[in-house]
Amino acid sequence: VLGEIAREGILFEESRSHANWTIPSVATLFTSLHETTTGMHNVASRLPDSANTLAERLRRQGYTTSFFSTNLFVSAKQNYTQGFDYVLQLNRLWGGLHYRNNQPPQQLYVWRTLFGFSARLDRLLNRLNLALEALLNESGSDKPGLFQMPDSGFAENRLIKADWMFRHTRAYVEHLFLRGFAPKRNKIFLYLHYFDPHDPYRPPGPYKKMFDPDFRGRPVDGPPKKLTGPNFWEDSKDPLPPRLLRNMVAQYDGEIRFFDDWLGRLIRYLKSRDLYDNSLFIVTSDHGEAFFDHGQYKHGSTVNE
Repeated sequence: VLGEIAREGILFEESRSHANWTIPSVATLFTSLHETTTGMHNVASRLPDSANTLAERLRRQGYTTSFFSTNLFVSAKQNYTQGFDYVLQLNRLWGGLHYRNNQPPQQLYVWRTLFGFSARLDRLLNRLNLALEALLNESGSDKPGLFQMPDSGFAENRLIKADWMFRHTRAYVEHLFLRGFAPKRNKIFLYLHYFDPHDPYRPPGPYKKMFDPDFRGRPVDGPPKKLTGPNFWEDSKDPLPPRLLRNMVAQYDGEIRFFDDWLGRLIRYLKSRDLYDNSLFIVTSDHGEAFFDHGQYKHGSTVNE
């Protein structure tokens, strides 16, 4: 699908991200301002209210502005949601849901409406959500054993995948249509911040073996770890054996393909609602990933090509 978009539209074959990690890069995407102006340097940074964002500009032009993110570093906490009429943070869906204008997507589980009765009930229902999501959905990591209670990380891993982004975006757009939205009369801006492809590289189901079908063992979802203190692990800078490195790249490729397939579903849905042909559809990225090309893994520490 990405190839089709490139052939049908304009492809920038040589471009640069503003920064090598998310927070400063997204600030520039939203404002066209340099990091020295936005002050977005670290995880505690917050976009100034005085910054004039793309969403604010479009809202002044009559657009309904909507924000969907699966990344902790692209959220209301960094004030990236200023100018948006509707906000949904998928990666903390059960514990930290941010809504505006009371427009909940129809895909949420029914007991979400019970939240707020008591803190104890909140915790119980949250654990049920996590457990059921882990049991009923394929996550990128190994499934729990028959008699194991699934860890909350299984559910969190599912919530940041491209299929969930599609389902919630579709539910939201359908909600707008129910409220009288008409493509020829109304304007909408959708910002969708996907987390895959991104470390840890955990493509769901068949995508784990799609680009390395002969591999045996647990898929390599990231660089090697080393123990640096009591129960504290961090990424090692040691090279992986070539065979394992190839599998790690294959997991990354699997995430790209998984994202690509669900992006295709999104485009088909937008076309079915007459929202695609008359839209400006932009695909970009806030940073890349390294696979020991220059002695480094992942991102945020180098600025190599």
